[in-house]
Amino acid sequence: MIPLSSLELKNVTVEYGDSVVLRGLSFSAPAGLITAIVGPSGCGKTTTLKCLNLLVLEEGARFSGRLLLGGRPVRQGEADRLRERVGMVFQTPTPFPLSIRENMAYPLRYYGMRDRVKRQAVIEEKLDLAGLSDEIDDMDRPADTLSGGQQQRLCIARALTVEPEALLLDEPCSALDVGNTARIERLLMGLRGRYTIVIVTHNLAQAKRIADKTVFMLDGNVVEEGPTESLFSSPEKRATEEYLAGAFG
Repeated sequence: MIPLSSLELKNVTVEYGDSVVLRGLSFSAPAGLITAIVGPSGCGKTTTLKCLNLLVLEEGARFSGRLLLGGRPVRQGEADRLRERVGMVFQTPTPFPLSIRENMAYPLRYYGMRDRVKRQAVIEEKLDLAGLSDEIDDMDRPADTLSGGQQQRLCIARALTVEPEALLLDEPCSALDVGNTARIERLLMGLRGRYTIVIVTHNLAQAKRIADKTVFMLDGNVVEEGPTESLFSSPEKRATEEYLAGAFG
């Protein structure tokens, strides 16, 4: 059984050159639930997400503050091990230029699973979890021949092969139609309770549909956070109320 681990950032500042993107931000995602990060473009949503698996370090950012997984501090030197425990799916589907089977097998081999029978069992389980088993007639076909929505679900399934404790998603439905968006939302809701999920979304209706907790960001910091229903129905901050009403964004 995968341990359910919360994710936390405490007093985090991120700088790219002379630009300060996050300013002493503190953030938490409860274990086993779906947390949505919303806010206008440029407010630091994606940077916050990348802090949760220290991907900002790969981009040359200066990072200060603390990241905690399951209440335990994570050191910057532990980034590679962290990314096994905290998977990430990007806005644009990113299948490797390989077959569907090899896309799924790659992370398993990278993290040391040598048994082909075990690898195949994991691959089949995760493809089924993503609703792809009945849609794929040949696992040796190139992954880029799948539709955009199928490619995104493949990327989610691939991220789950190594049994992470948490899954990060950056606008995973922004390029998809209504039908594929609904499929991914059903998939994420089905993963609730099995993984800690954090999703960045510009789609407020999506946050309302699937998130247990919503975090509203503005100018590199958290303005307000709380249970999704409460935040949408009775926000405490004027900036939150104005954003949800469409006054800016």
